[in-house]
Amino acid sequence: MAKIPKSILPILVFSLSTLLFPLDLIGIRYQCTGTEIFPDFYASPFIYKSTSLATSMAYDYYILGLLGNTLVWGFFFFSIHQLIVHFIGKRKTLIKLYKLVLASLYIFLLIGNILEIQVSIQRIEWSIDIEEEAKLWGNVCEPQWFYQN
Repeated sequence: MAKIPKSILPILVFSLSTLLFPLDLIGIRYQCTGTEIFPDFYASPFIYKSTSLATSMAYDYYILGLLGNTLVWGFFFFSIHQLIVHFIGKRKTLIKLYKLVLASLYIFLLIGNILEIQVSIQRIEWSIDIEEEAKLWGNVCEPQWFYQN
């Protein structure tokens, strides 16, 4: 039982990193068209950020979407972690190597998250109703799956 709490913090950092890093490897993008300039919204699976209209280098973040996505991705990474630990078993060399790789990745992602938070956050809101917002500005938003090759 003591192993689960030790693995939760790195898993949450990995989960948050999938959202904060501007890699956008896979997810849903809501591109809106209409009479006004309107931001693109990103979901994975919940809407957690949108492009800022103030600058192209920043995003507006939504707390509920970040929390929901972090839980979804956290479950995914926790499952992968459990599978790796199961397959490694009691092989001490592999356990040490896995811990070294995990610690290195954890430190890299933690530093990356801190830098990304300092640079890219324009505004933070609790949540967004994309349909209502689009209707208010005379736009229509269509979700599209995207992935990077």
